[in-house]
Amino acid sequence: MKNFILKTFVLFACLQFSSPLFSQNDTISNVQQLDLQNKLDGMWQMCNADSTVNYSNGLVSYKIYSKGTYALAKVIKDSNNIALSFFGVYSLENDIYDETPTYTTPNVSSVSGKHFLFKLKIDNDYLVITGINNGFNELWKRVK
Repeated sequence: MKNFILKTFVLFACLQFSSPLFSQNDTISNVQQLDLQNKLDGMWQMCNADSTVNYSNGLVSYKIYSKGTYALAKVIKDSNNIALSFFGVYSLENDIYDETPTYTTPNVSSVSGKHFLFKLKIDNDYLVITGINNGFNELWKRVK
């Protein structure tokens, strides 16, 4: 009986003291998620691999992130008019980024409501987005 009580006490102590460790790991993960989101917030401009501004078809792309929402605009270089835009919501799970456009201009309405998954990496003033099951691989530079 004495061994049973001792084993029960040891088991209880292990469970009791391991529980804060598990929740601490969750907290660290949440802190890291918040840190990544805070680093993501702001305005970014699409770049080429050599980090020069990407003027694909005379358009330059800008993306703005703020607390779980984003907006993308492709601007005509010579006139600064918006050629197309959409905005929506995003979520982060570790380094997986899920982007869902909810409002679009008519010329890109086909993307509305669809989920696009990416691997995300922020390195100083650069954001690297690598598509998961899509062809969107992009380099963005923070606009200061």
